[in-house]
Amino acid sequence: MPRRFSIPVLATVAVLSLALVAPASARKRGGQGMAPTEAEQAVHSLKQQIAAEELVVALDLDTGQKSALAEVVADAVAQREAHRAEKAGKAIQVQDLLEDYLAEVQRNGAVSEDTAQALREFRAANRKDPEAHRDARQDTKASLQAILSEDQQQTLRDFRPMSAVGPTDEERAERQARRSQRSERVREKAGERGFDADDIEAVRQMREQRGERKHTRRVVRDVLFSAAFLDALTR
Repeated sequence: MPRRFSIPVLATVAVLSLALVAPASARKRGGQGMAPTEAEQAVHSLKQQIAAEELVVALDLDTGQKSALAEVVADAVAQREAHRAEKAGKAIQVQDLLEDYLAEVQRNGAVSEDTAQALREFRAANRKDPEAHRDARQDTKASLQAILSEDQQQTLRDFRPMSAVGPTDEERAERQARRSQRSERVREKAGERGFDADDIEAVRQMREQRGERKHTRRVVRDVLFSAAFLDALTR
């Protein structure tokens, strides 16, 4: 007996499917599944090469450190490529399932339980393992700590790609002014609704700072474990 789904459920399945098969570079562009253009890919590649060269200069590695770090980076790059290949294979699998799903909905206005169950099983089988990811991250962190001095580790944490063309003093001032305005609006709304304005503002600032730290770590990680950085280390 075909199983009927409402429009919201069908939309949810569609979003899930896009999340499974769309490349990260496409998902970042507003969630529209738009693949980056050739020019955008070239710009990204140039920025990563520049950042990689800057990071090598900033760390000021000796020959032994370069060799040891190159091994860690090479392993990370190989794992990333293997992960991409695995995702490509999964995309083919889910494409077949979605084509069956679409054909059944177009033909019957509903999807069969077998097809729905196959999609659920695919989703369950491809859930990320947070413990494995955490263990891998800790192993990599330990390797970096063994290779880099404390000063170099701090340099890595403080690294900002292309800082020479970063925000000007005027742009920083404008950004701070916008933050102050946003903070004031939050406090006003909190007071209007009977909440403690100071507590609400403290939570907002904490979340904002946490988001900035996560973004910075992601940017540094993307440079550190890139083919461009590996090339800069081994050249």
